[in-house]
Amino acid sequence: MYGELTLLAWLVIFITGIWYRLFAFLIWLHFYGRAGTRVRQAAELVHPGIAWVALGLITTGVTLLVSGTAATSPTGARAGAAGILAGSILVAGQYTRIFRDRNAASPSMNTLEVSH
Repeated sequence: MYGELTLLAWLVIFITGIWYRLFAFLIWLHFYGRAGTRVRQAAELVHPGIAWVALGLITTGVTLLVSGTAATSPTGARAGAAGILAGSILVAGQYTRIFRDRNAASPSMNTLEVSH
């Protein structure tokens, strides 16, 4: 149980949090950082409400999964896995939205300006 808790709680939650910061920063740096106009801040790329909901789902899922495993409760373990999956889907949705909306602030990044 201790190993499961360590792996799930530390790796899943910690790495998800790091990816939230890193992915938003890399998108910002690559697509917005080179524009000459006002650009969105890297922190503006992530929707904070969705991030908190995803954190809650993943944390609750880890707690339920570890508790269900310790109590040999398949229902608890399934509920925990479902919480982790739901939180992960929200995180993936955030990444998809960040990447999809990367040119919202600077549309000139995708167009070639031809001088005549």
